[in-house]
Amino acid sequence: MDQTPSAVRARLRDATRPLHRALESALPLGRGCVDRDSYRDHLRFLLSFHEPVERHLQANVELIEALPDLQARLKTTLLRDDLGAEAQCPRPPRVPIPRTRPQGLGVVYVLEGATLGARVLLPRLRRAGVVPGPVGCRYLSGGGSGGSAPWQRLCHVLERLPRGESAETVAWAELTFRSLLVWRRRWEACA
Repeated sequence: MDQTPSAVRARLRDATRPLHRALESALPLGRGCVDRDSYRDHLRFLLSFHEPVERHLQANVELIEALPDLQARLKTTLLRDDLGAEAQCPRPPRVPIPRTRPQGLGVVYVLEGATLGARVLLPRLRRAGVVPGPVGCRYLSGGGSGGSAPWQRLCHVLERLPRGESAETVAWAELTFRSLLVWRRRWEACA
């Protein structure tokens, strides 16, 4: 390994920060719209992206070797449970298809980061009386994922990536954010 342990995470954070901000401002909940419709829309949007992406993650043997707990990290079931009968939603025309370990880690970095970030929404939704309600909150509460432990394990794997692989991971994290942004714009246009 030819880099410091925190270098990969710092590069990931720095490279994705503008994309993360752009996505957050494109989401009604990120803009402060804390109501049932915005929450339902948020979950449906996430499900529409997670479901096809998670199928590709599960087919990535290198990623499963690097993250043996990958199955426990997947959120489609939590999102479907939260939405219940409203879980039917359109699918993005294109999603990242990670075929290597570094590519998969870039995608997981974005999805896991969103899981951690989603937890800050839960208190706001509770104060606004949105949850508990007809739409569940298992996804936002982490669904028993072990708190920040999965994130720490992901960081541990990221910190051990060789420089060439970490560059690919950063590129795929950016690609994942860009894919989410493109899909959100199309989602808004279809609404």
